[in-house]
Amino acid sequence: AALPLFERSAEIADKRDDADLFTLAGLGRSRCLQMTGREADSTAALDEVMVHVVGGRVAPQVSGLAYCSVIDICLGRFDLTRATEWTAALGQWVDAQRGMVPYRGSCLVHRAEILQLAPLSQRAVAELMRLAFGADVEPGFAAACHEVTGGVPFLVRELIRAIADQGIEPTSAASSRVAGLAPRSVSHSVVQRLSRLP
Repeated sequence: AALPLFERSAEIADKRDDADLFTLAGLGRSRCLQMTGREADSTAALDEVMVHVVGGRVAPQVSGLAYCSVIDICLGRFDLTRATEWTAALGQWVDAQRGMVPYRGSCLVHRAEILQLAPLSQRAVAELMRLAFGADVEPGFAAACHEVTGGVPFLVRELIRAIADQGIEPTSAASSRVAGLAPRSVSHSVVQRLSRLP
């Protein structure tokens, strides 16, 4: 029932060249489209809104709301690529503003969420392993570890534990042993954690 109202508001805003109203109506329209399962149309509506925001045509308060809404929608869809891009854009926008204290907090929360969800690069996996083992990790070994974990931080930590428990040296020659460890170490960790539940 709300979708036609948001669409009408967007038409009025477009005729009157009111970028703030157009942005707010577009955000509402995007949410409605998302709720009705029209993901592609919802994304298109967000893109239309963000053209005005990025172009600097919208008041700062509306811009902050738009950035946070877009990031929230992207995270809700598990669209980490877009969420990461908009979080970076929000960070740049916040850094350029004066007095936008509420959005600084939101920006930090979104950055933290993205860092928790995002997979680690092969280089980051190698660095974690170097810190854990106190020695350099050969590139082939780091690549094998990254491949079996997908860079997911939880899986990387569990794999590091399994490698240490097995006494495997982080060398390229030992790379083939990594694939067999990953599933066992994760399932063991999950069973242990479940057994601790009340």
